[in-house]
Amino acid sequence: MDLNGKTVIVVTVSRSEDRPHLVRGRAYKRVGAADVQMSRTEYERLLRDRPGAEYDGQVIAQATEDDIAWDKVERYLALRERVTGRRVTIPPQQVLQARGCLVEADGTLCPTIAGLLLFGVNPQAFLSRSYITVVRFRGQNTAHGYYDRRDLMGTLPEMVDAAEAYLWEHIQHGGRVRGLRREDLHEYPRPALRG
Repeated sequence: MDLNGKTVIVVTVSRSEDRPHLVRGRAYKRVGAADVQMSRTEYERLLRDRPGAEYDGQVIAQATEDDIAWDKVERYLALRERVTGRRVTIPPQQVLQARGCLVEADGTLCPTIAGLLLFGVNPQAFLSRSYITVVRFRGQNTAHGYYDRRDLMGTLPEMVDAAEAYLWEHIQHGGRVRGLRREDLHEYPRPALRG
């Protein structure tokens, strides 16, 4: 393009859907002709607003409805009914769709990351890093090594229950007798293990 007798190259850059982009670990925005570093609030808002930003709502392409453990869904629905006092009247597939655990893709229902983590037959088959590691160290300094280390697998509720059971197994338990009754004493009360 000619401008006042000089050749000028015009470059048009379309707006990116993957904003914000970082330069040396910092996010910038255009203000007039200047590049200005974004505030943390602006940066976090852009991250939240990006398409596909909801990690747990992403579809696992290789997973099918058969990778959902429907008995776990039924237990969830029964618990939900007990807690809320309201009966669920729609099919389980629709409940999972409403909760973002199943998504229709190409005419079939596919589990999302949330669906597999909450109701999957074997979530780690698709999400290999979704496990909880519990470690029992020798003393307070981790440099002295550990007694026990376990990787807990399964759905999120199963892993949380297994972690609680592991902690309960490894805290101090004792008791004392008052009069004719035994009183159990624990290093921590059981509800504190979930807190």
